[in-house]
Amino acid sequence: MALTERGNNTKFFHSHVRHRTKINSILELTNFNGNFITNEVDIRLLCQTHFNHLFNLPCSSHPDPTNFSTISNISHHLTPHQPDDLNRPFTSDEVRSALFQMPHFKSPGPDGFPAEFFQKHWNNVGESLSNETLSFLNNGHILKEI
Repeated sequence: MALTERGNNTKFFHSHVRHRTKINSILELTNFNGNFITNEVDIRLLCQTHFNHLFNLPCSSHPDPTNFSTISNISHHLTPHQPDDLNRPFTSDEVRSALFQMPHFKSPGPDGFPAEFFQKHWNNVGESLSNETLSFLNNGHILKEI
């Protein structure tokens, strides 16, 4: 009996893996000319070319994945106002917006409450939750306990 159940579990597991592999595969892409690319090597080269162009890197046919110095070659471009936007303090509105974008029943936080609790009880807990979150995000202070 146990051997039969194990066989069914293995069959289920492998079926699940095959399904995930299939949906996580890139079977075709459209190149810069609008042509469909289906060859795996050509798809890899197209992706490499796209991201090299995106980051202004010269395209090499055989990049070295262990060479991390290529990151330093990426040109960093910010508009004049972007550094100010990146350095400005977070706001209560941003905390609320982030919370309400979270799925209701995703894994609960360290306090054991899912996002839905805070969303439904925002009128009661929103101000203190925002203050504590902003204290951490803007100043690096975190509560040890409530």
